[in-house]
Amino acid sequence: MNFSPKISIIVPVYKVEKYLRKCLDSIVAQTFTDWECILIDDGSPDNSGEICDEYAEKDKRFRVFHQENAGVSAARNKGLDEAKGEWIGFVDSDDWIENNFVEILLANSESNCLVIGDIRIIGGKQNNRLRNENISGDFFPTRLFKSGKKDYLGYISPKLYYSKIIKDFSIRFNEDIYYNEDRLFVLQYVLHCQKVVICNDIIYNYFQRNDSAIGKTKVAFSVKMISELKAFEIMQMLLRGKNEIAFSYCSYEALCATNLLLRRCDKQNKPTLKIYKRKFFESAFKTVGFVDKIKCLILYFL
Repeated sequence: MNFSPKISIIVPVYKVEKYLRKCLDSIVAQTFTDWECILIDDGSPDNSGEICDEYAEKDKRFRVFHQENAGVSAARNKGLDEAKGEWIGFVDSDDWIENNFVEILLANSESNCLVIGDIRIIGGKQNNRLRNENISGDFFPTRLFKSGKKDYLGYISPKLYYSKIIKDFSIRFNEDIYYNEDRLFVLQYVLHCQKVVICNDIIYNYFQRNDSAIGKTKVAFSVKMISELKAFEIMQMLLRGKNEIAFSYCSYEALCATNLLLRRCDKQNKPTLKIYKRKFFESAFKTVGFVDKIKCLILYFL
């Protein structure tokens, strides 16, 4: 029998046995019940894979796939390959969702759109609260960069994606990018949307762990962090000649990100980062307004 749920919830799983049950229990507790949850055990060395199997045994809406460790982007891509739902949502395995997560997102959905809910930060500074609004797909890329990371619009969750758009345009996560891959995916998707619907209901709990990939960026430099700048390059390419305002904000934020990495990196990686800095400075300086040109110059000569 073919099972075609309304929504597929994709959960990449790696080394999260302490947090996984809370995440999966929050999915089981959803008020909207026509869902499937695709669990991708990304070669987890702890008992996370066994916990996934346990939930799938109890509830057939859970489907588990075990693979060798390939990273969160590869795990999410596997989830996209297996998803059967009309809509797609993502939940990280150390986070948890409110019981109306699916209900709220679906209530605000319509074909060819992106739906965004609000987020609660656990263990960190709360983000700016969202407000209810509808934004055209053409304008949203500007918001995606103009607001920076203050309202988490570039996070992969809590959002609802129309699976037909993902399939028709072969949208996938770039497996060579380890930071900023969320926002790259969101941009690729929204470029094919007519509308973005934002609702201010807090439906997602983001657990900010010190030992997570993002948490570790606050402690030590890793060469993988440079892939964030590769993501900016790709986003520039997607926006160039199509949305010059968003391209300008993207370039300016890329310049800021490069400066931050230059302050933390080792000597070996400074030449590469300086090349990025020059490139992002030139693209930003050519497109931003007068006040921001001054900011660009200050950033470049820091």
